[in-house]
Amino acid sequence: MYNIERLQMLSRETLPTSGVQFLSTKLGIVMVVLGGMHFFNMFNFDKMRRKGLRPETDPLSHRPSIRPKHFNHGLFG
Repeated sequence: MYNIERLQMLSRETLPTSGVQFLSTKLGIVMVVLGGMHFFNMFNFDKMRRKGLRPETDPLSHRPSIRPKHFNHGLFG
């Protein structure tokens, strides 16, 4: 009963305004979280790409290996 009386006391202008403020706050939080996830993924992809560009090294001699990086072990490769 109190809620109905409270809503009746509010003017028509405050209801849409408060609704828009509420939705914009929620949407803003979601966009900030998604933006953070996006930059975290881009950082990880860049790190993986840089690791893939480094030449493979032989752990015993610390020299680059002679074997090509993408060596195919298949019969038709």
